[in-house]
Amino acid sequence: MGKHSKQSRSKLKIFLIIILLVAIAAAGAGGYFYLSKPKQDTDVVFKKVSDIEVKPKLDRPLRILLLGVDSFVSGQTTGHRSDVFILVQINPDKKTTMVSVIRDSLVPIAGHGSEKITHAFAYGGADLAVDTFENLSGLEVDYYLVTTFPGFTNLINSIGGLDIYVDMYMNDKYSGADFAKGNTHLGGVQALSFARDRHLDGDNWTRSRHHQDLILAILKQEQRRAKSPFAMVSIMPALLKNIKTEVAPTELYNLAKIFLTLDSKKIERIYLKGEYTTVAGASVVQLDQGYYQEVFDKLKEAK
Repeated sequence: MGKHSKQSRSKLKIFLIIILLVAIAAAGAGGYFYLSKPKQDTDVVFKKVSDIEVKPKLDRPLRILLLGVDSFVSGQTTGHRSDVFILVQINPDKKTTMVSVIRDSLVPIAGHGSEKITHAFAYGGADLAVDTFENLSGLEVDYYLVTTFPGFTNLINSIGGLDIYVDMYMNDKYSGADFAKGNTHLGGVQALSFARDRHLDGDNWTRSRHHQDLILAILKQEQRRAKSPFAMVSIMPALLKNIKTEVAPTELYNLAKIFLTLDSKKIERIYLKGEYTTVAGASVVQLDQGYYQEVFDKLKEAK
């Protein structure tokens, strides 16, 4: 046998060991939640709502709706609003788009007339929130991820905190945000205060930009970690322990593989345009219909 053949066999053994460890971690942590019935109210829920078959190579656009619920109490989402509405669409060519909808956006909610989109979750939970977004956009959502404040905090802590660039000085007594401009490392509580601060220039649009900053920071950090498969295996049980899902471990693995191969520098970031106005005594955002229809039509036409 030549030197190169021995090296190839050695690499193959290491690869198979890594795959085995990943499978064990997924079965031991994620598999438990796949087999057990999730509680009705949990801190982080990841659910499939379409018939998409996710493989490492997509054959159609994949859409995930991210919903951040304004509950400080662990295990309670019923009756609470979703302050974060972000659609993530990944096309088969890996072109990715994030679309944020301001929480005060005035939209039709089935059975409730026109209301702020944040109220959809309070009226009917994730199902009505997803239906409301689908009716607004004309797009089919494949998965949704719901997180409460404690759920988000625990997720960030489970990955060892988050390295992020803070794009402005932030000091807000309401959210607890207190950051200098520049690179910093956030623990779970700090990341939550960064996400919640809306007393900024640009108000909720700036906060929406920060939400997307957090998503990109997580992606970049975990892509760096993925270069060390053993490091990935070490965090999987802690990460999956914080997520309630019935999605099969193999499907979760394929989703993770897709996300970890995205080019973070080529992700398009969109924030639906609109203007604040007063309707029936409430401050709401009147969305620019022409703009959001153009955005959603473009996503719908993607192959």
